[in-house]
Amino acid sequence: MGNFALIAFASGCSYRRLLEQWQSENEVSVSGVLEFSSYPAIVACVAAGTGVAIVPKSVLAGLRAAQMVRAHELPAHMASNRTHLIWHEGKESLALKSMRQLLISAE
Repeated sequence: MGNFALIAFASGCSYRRLLEQWQSENEVSVSGVLEFSSYPAIVACVAAGTGVAIVPKSVLAGLRAAQMVRAHELPAHMASNRTHLIWHEGKESLALKSMRQLLISAE
């Protein structure tokens, strides 16, 4: 592989952690990490040929730049990711209450 960057959210993001794990396990040399704060920016940067990223498959469906990237399945041991639902204490909206109830009933 050539010289490219890891493209991710800031440190602490679970997708970035997976990307860094992939890079380490495969002993891939990279030029550094470029941090962005949105999926569209991350995918656009990959489409421009700057580097590689891990994003949810559902993100690619709605982005024009996704037509210019190649998507690959992750290895089985990296293919699932836990997502946490958080909210500001005391600011529970009706939509949030409904979503929480839906999640509880699905268990």
